[in-house]
Amino acid sequence: MSDSKNITTYEEKMWNKPFICVFLTSMFLNSSFWTIVPMVSSYSMELGSDLKTASFVVSLMSLTAMILRPFVGMFSDQVTESVSLLRRSFSMLFSQCFTFLPEMFGC
Repeated sequence: MSDSKNITTYEEKMWNKPFICVFLTSMFLNSSFWTIVPMVSSYSMELGSDLKTASFVVSLMSLTAMILRPFVGMFSDQVTESVSLLRRSFSMLFSQCFTFLPEMFGC
């Protein structure tokens, strides 16, 4: 007996518009994350830490990102788009303030 009648074929292409959007978003997100990693370690060493501490800071940053991503994803799915966009804007503004913090306080 042949079960070929029960097998359904799926003819949609893999490289469709939603897949390309997810692929590009993931690519840019990951490339921006891995671009920051060398900057964080060198900045940590500029502040006076040794190589072991700078490596620990980068490892902690990577581990925290890995642990928090599922929870942040679930949270962003529950929040409406306008509130989420407003929170992202304030988050970006707040994170940019940390760039100028050492210059403001002479650290």
